[in-house]
Amino acid sequence: MINNGDVFITKLERGFFGAFRILKVGGHFGFSKDEFFLIAITSYLDIKKPKIDDQRLKETLIENRFSLNNKPNIQIYPGNKIEKQFEYLGNLPLTKEEENLEIKIGGKYPVVVHLPKDFGNDAFREWRWINEKEIYINETEANKMKSIKSLYSKEFEPFGSDEGFDTLNIITNEFKKDSNLNFSMMPKYIIETLWDMKYISVEDLSEEEVLKQLKEDEMNTIQSDRVTYATAFAQLKLTGKVDSTVKEKAMLAIKRLSMTAKVLKWDSNTKIMEKMIHDLSLAKINDE
Repeated sequence: MINNGDVFITKLERGFFGAFRILKVGGHFGFSKDEFFLIAITSYLDIKKPKIDDQRLKETLIENRFSLNNKPNIQIYPGNKIEKQFEYLGNLPLTKEEENLEIKIGGKYPVVVHLPKDFGNDAFREWRWINEKEIYINETEANKMKSIKSLYSKEFEPFGSDEGFDTLNIITNEFKKDSNLNFSMMPKYIIETLWDMKYISVEDLSEEEVLKQLKEDEMNTIQSDRVTYATAFAQLKLTGKVDSTVKEKAMLAIKRLSMTAKVLKWDSNTKIMEKMIHDLSLAKINDE
């Protein structure tokens, strides 16, 4: 059983060890059966495993790489796999300030639906930012370009991306609780309430406007499109129909993502996009 203050060891890249600390247990949300924990990645990073009296285990990792600006690495995660995947170190009692922290949707800390495979590795990434900044930036950009070239495969299928897969799971769980679920509100709810990020609707499909939007907020624009059309296909999968407003928003999102591929000059295959639009155009309308 995991308790507040428990510390676990993580194995990172290059033989480094890190650690994370449980700040709060007992979080429960309607979209999942898992118990959620408020977790802080600590500033510990060393080639040897930590000891429980190491002061760094009480310090939360502060991130500054790329667009991060003194951001404490504290988020809400499902905790069902923690005891199996990570080595338990010991317990460090919470401070009075930590005892007052809350696990809630729309609160100070974002909710992450799945525990990342490389959980804890942010400590190593931050170390590289400090010690190997130029090399790290070049590698990150190279990997970004490599991934962009392959995005037009499973990533662009309705549930192929991480965002699309998570959207399907969330909506499926919400639909089980409420068969009259308002699907049209789900994209914004998922992104802004559950993930504590920004939802960007499609207002203008001109190339100039799409380019402007991408320059201002590329990540949230792409994420918004993926979640929006994943919502439409989730409704179609669950009910065999799709609301007219959900369909309209999804078609616009697919078109904007297609323009994004053009603007950013991705090495892409438009057949997946064309198929999604075709499938939606043939879908039965729920409110007719």
